[in-house]
Amino acid sequence: MWIYVCGDNERTYYLREEALKRGHRITCPHDAQVIVLPLPVSIVSDALKEALHRGQTLICGITEDGFSRCARENGWKTVSIYEDEVYQTENAEDSAEGAVFALMREAPFALKGKRALVIGFGRLGKQLQEYLTQLGVIVTVAARDPVKRALAGDDAVDIRTAMDRLGDFDMIVNTAPAQIIGRSALESIRKDALLMDTASAPYGFNLEEAKENRIRAWRENGIPGRYCPKTAAERLMNCIERSCTL
Repeated sequence: MWIYVCGDNERTYYLREEALKRGHRITCPHDAQVIVLPLPVSIVSDALKEALHRGQTLICGITEDGFSRCARENGWKTVSIYEDEVYQTENAEDSAEGAVFALMREAPFALKGKRALVIGFGRLGKQLQEYLTQLGVIVTVAARDPVKRALAGDDAVDIRTAMDRLGDFDMIVNTAPAQIIGRSALESIRKDALLMDTASAPYGFNLEEAKENRIRAWRENGIPGRYCPKTAAERLMNCIERSCTL
């Protein structure tokens, strides 16, 4: 395949290296069969749009409203990495590993024996529960869906109950892309607790409000590309090869 990779970060560097190692060719946008858009949020800039033509395949992540219509009008085929189940599973594993590292980096305490709340029980929430439990953390999962709560085990609660118990936890990790922790709930979080958001916009809480409450709060987005860029590139290249048979 002839591939053009947008962006200039560690993951894109390793992606180009991996593509070349597998016998693909890195080229300019006009000549490429496959265009890898910026990830995790994918946009087509005006300059890139000028260089593209009909029949090209765009590898994308999270897209804005109107992206699909624009692609159809311009004759581009689109492939979402988030429709690849293998990639999604591997990405969740890498994200959970990076999230645990981020907690260790920020925590002034050992994680073993501490209490953590994981909000959301999708792929990442499930993997994070497993990794933290293996480290000896006492994990509570909060989820809206009763089926997911059942899968999470005995120490799983609904969102409303979790909001009433925020003061019980040493670490709170949001994985759900929805504003779940409001201003009043933030006020109940202990000042010595950690509050981390791994979700995409609109995020799980207002970061500025959390900081106003003197909570040690931060966002960790695009974890694999920042914490394990080489592995992230290899997994992305696998996804591209599975999705594109040119």
